[in-house]
Amino acid sequence: MESSLLTNGKELKQLANLEDVIMREAMDWARKTYKAIVEQIDDMLAKHRDRALFISHIRKTWYRTKLGTIRIARRYYRHADGTYHYLLDELLHMEKHHHTTAAVRALAVELASQMPFRISAEVLHKTTQIDISFKTVHRLLQRIADNCLKQWDKMTEWCLNTGELPSSEERKTDLLLVEADGTMLSLQREKARKAEVRVGIAYEGWERVGKDRYHTVNKSVYTDMVDSDMFWAGMAVKLSEKYDMAGIDTIVMGGDGAGWIKEGSRYFGSKYQLCRYHLNRELCAVLGHDRESIKLLQQSCNSGDIPTALQFLA
Repeated sequence: MESSLLTNGKELKQLANLEDVIMREAMDWARKTYKAIVEQIDDMLAKHRDRALFISHIRKTWYRTKLGTIRIARRYYRHADGTYHYLLDELLHMEKHHHTTAAVRALAVELASQMPFRISAEVLHKTTQIDISFKTVHRLLQRIADNCLKQWDKMTEWCLNTGELPSSEERKTDLLLVEADGTMLSLQREKARKAEVRVGIAYEGWERVGKDRYHTVNKSVYTDMVDSDMFWAGMAVKLSEKYDMAGIDTIVMGGDGAGWIKEGSRYFGSKYQLCRYHLNRELCAVLGHDRESIKLLQQSCNSGDIPTALQFLA
């Protein structure tokens, strides 16, 4: 063996790809094993089925699995009530007309939530035996997202109509800071030309991570394209899932002065204030080019000496 490795360059080249060869052989064995086990399960289902189910025929289809795409033969049943079923598909939670295993769906959706669909499909193909198109990845995520959004909309509407909030993790904090902003997006193939995307974040404070660098503590993010009432109801639901809202001593709402952001204060019983940038902009608008007065007023605001700031403005 040692002599052949040293003298036969072809064998050395194959040895460099040894892991690929082993992986290919292992996956081929795994697919055959999967096919045998699954078809045995279909035989068991036929043996122990409800007698109201009659076997119509056996039909083959391709299952997309983490082991690769596998051709499976399974029985098609007709129920006495006139409905039709693939018992094996139902047992394995296969979606109708989309025979992708739950494990593949979960992996594809996890990747698609963190990177573009095309790259997600490429990563799946390079690291596993899963060979699906980026359009399929998009459809998988879309179907799961649609169900989640429908459930979320029901929960938000229930909160808006009844004032009832969902069960919570009961996280405790003395201070919660909430900020919100909106940005306009152009729409395609819609009656309206533009729509406002509203974004809210909530956090418990700041933590130093370097010289003059900070990050927010336990940040929560919520975004939607709805009116102000639905947005704040959704934000309230999201925060209530995490916090014991009744136990928070101080909630501060910050924004750019937009009316819909001020409305959010009543949902949380919070104080409202302009964000630092918009506060400075308003001060400059009032005081013009009087830089000395602007500096003194900013110092009063930054130190929390609000009476002095108000007296100075008056």
